[in-house]
Amino acid sequence: MTTTAAQTSFTSALHPERQVRATNHVGMILALVSFSMMFAGLFYSYGLLRIRAMAWPPPGVPEAPIVVPTIITVLMLGSSISLELARKRLREGSVAAFHRLAMAAIILGTLFIGLQAGVWVELWEAGLTLAIGPYASIFYFLTTFHALHVLAGLAILVWMYVAAPRAPHPELRESRAHLSAMFWHFVGAVWLIIFSLVYVF
Repeated sequence: MTTTAAQTSFTSALHPERQVRATNHVGMILALVSFSMMFAGLFYSYGLLRIRAMAWPPPGVPEAPIVVPTIITVLMLGSSISLELARKRLREGSVAAFHRLAMAAIILGTLFIGLQAGVWVELWEAGLTLAIGPYASIFYFLTTFHALHVLAGLAILVWMYVAAPRAPHPELRESRAHLSAMFWHFVGAVWLIIFSLVYVF
């Protein structure tokens, strides 16, 4: 064994939490890449349907609301900001402030889901059912698929709320918060794309 290899092995042995952090980050990156590919496929399908359609939305389809989607977009952005502030407080050692801000992020994310469900109900009652055709199908599939990721993200934030302050090492504590933020910011970025495609343009 060379001197450099021996030093690396010795350093890793002294800091096993760094190995755990690196492994977890690689796993999260791979997961986000996989999710990105799935959403890219959905965006491609949406774009293909839109390009081939004579009119978009098709005639007779209920108009998608803009006010509530705009509100939930602001909620998602606020949730991400609260999460970043929570991470900052955690690094500073203020667990109480971390808990307050992390809970704010969770509440805003929960409101997002509730209002999104309200949009589904409103459009369904207005006549945007799956029987209408591809437009309704891609709309519901795209927004529902994203909502499922939001629910997964909320579960991760709840885990972070409990587990991050209890980590035995500062690096592992920050790693748990960082991994949670990676997933949540990804969900937020995807929503901005959906909001732009489906509700704005």
